Amino acid sequence: IPAEDADVAKFTPDSRQLAFVTSGAHVDPQEILFSKPAAHVERWSLADQSREESIGLHELGCGTEELSPDGRFLVCVGGDGTLRTLEVASSKMVFEQKRFVRLFQISDPEPGRIAVLVGNLGFADISFSTDSRFFVVSADVGSTLAWDLRERAALKLTGDLKSLANQTTLHFAFLTKDSFLITHAFGTKHGAWDAKILVFPSGKVLSKTKIPIGRFYRSTYRGYVLVRPFGHSLGAAAAKLDTGQVIISCQALDVFECNALPQQVSPDAHHI
Repeated sequence: IPAEDADVAKFTPDSRQLAFVTSGAHVDPQEILFSKPAAHVERWSLADQSREESIGLHELGCGTEELSPDGRFLVCVGGDGTLRTLEVASSKMVFEQKRFVRLFQISDPEPGRIAVLVGNLGFADISFSTDSRFFVVSADVGSTLAWDLRERAALKLTGDLKSLANQTTLHFAFLTKDSFLITHAFGTKHGAWDAKILVFPSGKVLSKTKIPIGRFYRSTYRGYVLVRPFGHSLGAAAAKLDTGQVIISCQALDVFECNALPQQVSPDAHHI
């Protein structure tokens, strides 16, 4: 599928389409803005590999962006430090928060020149609930927000979710519409992270587990978590949530049905 310059690729919930997001000018890891095609979201049919829809968006300049599972909303953390949430169909702004990412002015500008700001421009963790009602976004250096798209309102972080606001949470991801996985920066031991599965939005602890070190994402099939980069291959791995056992690793993967997984374990696989 020739979705050139796309920043995000997502299967639709029925797995019949792929949605791609191109956010226009983009911030690279060296914090340089590159010019790209106009910002847009497009959908492609997997059956005949044809483009079925393309919707133009405002020029965003995202450092990090994420599309909701139903494809209706786009969250973008821009290179200017602003958090923006857009409704894709209308391209209307649902929510905007300036200075979401903390930027620093290293010196006073010369007369007639613009001040130069530095920082981790636009980089953040973003995760949507599986029903697309909630999202949580946290900047590496800056703010944290939990938002209810149905009510169009921010959520108060309670229970163990308070650690998101305290910047003690290392990584997080929704597992379902009402369960949430977090790890803490101080919870690393023997090549694994201590992790908690919480009820969302109450923050009540459901269970504790261990998962491989790496940034993690939910899998399509419940009971597993995807970790990437993983091991020396820097690919991806699928691990059981209850035991932390890595069942397979490769360059890219997802888990759709547990009985469809290969029985062989990769060389990088291990038990925690």
